[in-house]
Amino acid sequence: MKKLNFSFAEEQTVDFIIDTDSEFNWVKKIDDTKYQRLFIYIDKNVEKKYGSKIKKAFSKLNKQVKYIKLDANESVKSINSLTENILLLEKLGLSRFDGLVGIGGGVLIDLVSFMASVYMRGVPLILIPTTLMAQVDATTAGKTCINSPTSKNLLGTLYFAKKVYINTTFISTLPEYELRQAFSEIFKYSLLNSSKLLSLLIKYKKSPLEKTLIEIIRETIKARINIRNVDPLASNLGHTFGHAFESLSNFEIGHGDAISAGLLMAIKFGEEVNVTKKGTFEKTRQLMNQLGLNTQVDKNIDFKKVIKKMQTDKKSSNNSINLVLINDYQKPFKQNPKFPFYPTKSDIIYSFLNNYKKSYPELFRNDLSKFLK
Repeated sequence: MKKLNFSFAEEQTVDFIIDTDSEFNWVKKIDDTKYQRLFIYIDKNVEKKYGSKIKKAFSKLNKQVKYIKLDANESVKSINSLTENILLLEKLGLSRFDGLVGIGGGVLIDLVSFMASVYMRGVPLILIPTTLMAQVDATTAGKTCINSPTSKNLLGTLYFAKKVYINTTFISTLPEYELRQAFSEIFKYSLLNSSKLLSLLIKYKKSPLEKTLIEIIRETIKARINIRNVDPLASNLGHTFGHAFESLSNFEIGHGDAISAGLLMAIKFGEEVNVTKKGTFEKTRQLMNQLGLNTQVDKNIDFKKVIKKMQTDKKSSNNSINLVLINDYQKPFKQNPKFPFYPTKSDIIYSFLNNYKKSYPELFRNDLSKFLK
């Protein structure tokens, strides 16, 4: 018997550009010699508000540009929508010598990134995130995903954009609700990887200056990449609980609001199983209240359904639910260097959920989705 063994190193590099220019002049700096044409997916709402400026900026490239407007709600991250859009790109003639551009929030970014990664085994991708959530999370670690018929973000690849253009102009008019979704994710990264980021969040809450926000964005990207280098799923503190809450609300509860409630719950679970330092739950709860983040769960949620959702989480296996936990702030739990998760059983989670509700009834609320809007 003869054996051949090879190793392959497919390098992926990405440039992050953080900008405040309201005319989007950075677009002129795209090296258009690399792309024959540009196919631009743009969120309909973004197009209404910024379309003229965006088109003016891209027109200076003297490049053939095709705009595709998308009503970017959660339903577009489906297998049916994926198929429809792949067929559209095939009809339009997208090739590997063209560039695919995504301009919008996390939903649009997730879909377009996934399409770029699988179409012809990968086409060049440029991302222009227009929400703070997309700027600090969806575009920062090569995560691409769509939903299965039953699970959020179950289907995905790891595929970096060539360039990510982050402009604070887009987020200057975002409502408090949208900003809270992003700050929930940023807070999560601060607990996992960056005490500096946590300090910046507290500073920004007291005095919301643009220069501090730019520091937050920059520091979040650094933290996100550091965690991704451990494991692409090692950033999912609170997500195993949170994705279940989000999905069972039919996405009426925002992603960040669901994740932040899940994060607090994961920290309490960590204390219960002697992984997380005692007192971290109360300390975290106070910080979240200070930062205006959601800590509550829907009072009528069915814990058996929560368990079923958690069992289909990407980190889970056929015999355990695997959680991202922390020993303390900036000290993620690792069972071993290659497995940064805490494995547990469904019955243990179910018992914990019931005890959590009994112990903290104030964290459960009727009509939660309406309250959070």
